Amino acid sequence: MAYFEENETQFLTRMEKVQKCFSQYPLSSNKQALIVQLSSLIKEANQQLQFMMIEVKECRDLQKKSQLEGKIKKYNKQYKEVNQNMVQLQNERENMNQKQDKLFGVQVQKQQDQKTKLIGQTYDLQDVDKIANETLDLTNHINANIRNQNNQLLQASEQNKDIGQDLTKINSQVKTMSYREEMSKLIKICIIGILTIGNIFLLCDKFS
Repeated sequence: MAYFEENETQFLTRMEKVQKCFSQYPLSSNKQALIVQLSSLIKEANQQLQFMMIEVKECRDLQKKSQLEGKIKKYNKQYKEVNQNMVQLQNERENMNQKQDKLFGVQVQKQQDQKTKLIGQTYDLQDVDKIANETLDLTNHINANIRNQNNQLLQASEQNKDIGQDLTKINSQVKTMSYREEMSKLIKICIIGILTIGNIFLLCDKFS
């Protein structure tokens, strides 16, 4: 039965370590590593328990066998309890991981939505900048047209001023010509009058 006692000692040692790991789990910062350690300890404890059960089956001393069977029953109950706790712990950990994955997925989706929104806003800003540039180009074109029209108006004004000066000169020349024509007519009338008076005097002398 020395082999049974050796396995029993190892089983109890591993069960103590398992209980210690369970007590440390709530405050542990690396829960996943602790779960791996627990799984290994429980697996080793189960192997020790199986070895003890084999020893009990092969025991020929009925009194001793009865005592060992009582221990096996007690140890098997302990193993089932820690194994159930381990399963529960793994399920809780898995649920937590799923929640974290879901939360991470939501966060990733939010980040993607924000990124898409920022890209949309960037495109909007680019469109606004494009429209602003087009508006600036249109404004510059309109201003250039206005300057050209102003230059044309100034040129037309200068031309009108020159035409006005020419018209003034023409009017002055017309007035001078008209004055000269009137004076020429007046001189002609005077000459005709003088000639007529002279002819009258000549006729008077002739008949007298």
